[in-house]
Amino acid sequence: MIEAEPDFVDAFLSIPSGEIHDQVFAVMLRTLQVALERQPEQAELHYHCGRVLARLGQPIEAILQNEQAVRLNPTYTRALIELGRLYGQTDRAEDATTRLEQAIATGADYADVHYLLGNLYRDQGRVTRAATAYRRALALNEHYDAAREALASLACS
Repeated sequence: MIEAEPDFVDAFLSIPSGEIHDQVFAVMLRTLQVALERQPEQAELHYHCGRVLARLGQPIEAILQNEQAVRLNPTYTRALIELGRLYGQTDRAEDATTRLEQAIATGADYADVHYLLGNLYRDQGRVTRAATAYRRALALNEHYDAAREALASLACS
């Protein structure tokens, strides 16, 4: 089922932590690994495997799977965004910035991606670029309070 409909994994990953046992994700991970043995060229399977690994608290392995997804499909925006998040969580801000910039360049012009990128720019001291990213997030979603607050905090700095 996962091979035929990999988005099936998204349904499980959308369930909040604590509402589903990690053993379910361990089984799902093993199932994805078996599917990857059969179809190693499937970028989407690598991406989903990476998401499950991240959910299981294995960010380094998750990064490796998502990097493989991007090698197979350099314009796979979901994997690029996931890499941006994972790199940001593992103190690799430059890599996170690069991956989110690539995601936007390949069509991921989403408010939350611009917001994440703005946070990375801000943390790197790139205030002008952070402001631009937050403004773009607000242009895409005028009700994005976190982006509005982040932009306001730049003005106060």
